[in-house]
Amino acid sequence: MPKLIIIGAGETAMMAYEYFTEDSTYEVAAFAVDSEFLEESTIYGCPVHPLEAAFKLYPPKDFDCFVALSGAKLNRPRTEKYLVAKQMGYKLVSYISTKSHIWHSAKIGENCFILEGSVIQHGATVGNNVFIWSGSQILHRTCIDDNCFVSSNVTVCGFARIGKSCYLGATSTVRDDVIVCKDNFLGAGSLVISNTEEGALLKGVPAKKDSISTYEYFKLS
Repeated sequence: MPKLIIIGAGETAMMAYEYFTEDSTYEVAAFAVDSEFLEESTIYGCPVHPLEAAFKLYPPKDFDCFVALSGAKLNRPRTEKYLVAKQMGYKLVSYISTKSHIWHSAKIGENCFILEGSVIQHGATVGNNVFIWSGSQILHRTCIDDNCFVSSNVTVCGFARIGKSCYLGATSTVRDDVIVCKDNFLGAGSLVISNTEEGALLKGVPAKKDSISTYEYFKLS
């Protein structure tokens, strides 16, 4: 049975432990976090280590890795740790629920988290480090670029493109052929019917751009 370390120790990491343990061939060996976030010594009986120590105790020749952080701050913290793990030489694995439906011509990248009830149709592409929560539909020929977070019950219609580091709120919808540019944040229930601008914060039906950008809202440089 292959062994896995999980980067993170919050709710997303605990969910990852449950899904990998109950619905994959992986055995979770340990959790790893930055030292300032080290609050517990064990989670589910697995040790929790500072990140630097974990890399020494669980080397990439013997262990694979999954970065289990949320979509906070347009996925920046998760992306940072994903890149660190890659630089250390780890194989970043994906979890794809056996209760999702992934068409054989769809492509899924590494460090993805695709939960139950999700549908990814013919010819769709999901990049690296993309989280897709339960019940979402990624329709035919759509492309979800790297480092995105797709909340529950989102629909991205055919031939749409979601740019890097976007956050799609629960039950939001992107119409077919629409381009959502990078670093966009779609509020819950929003409906995007036309191409967007980089860094747009969108909400409503149809979705309208907020007066401030996602960079200002999340205080990102």
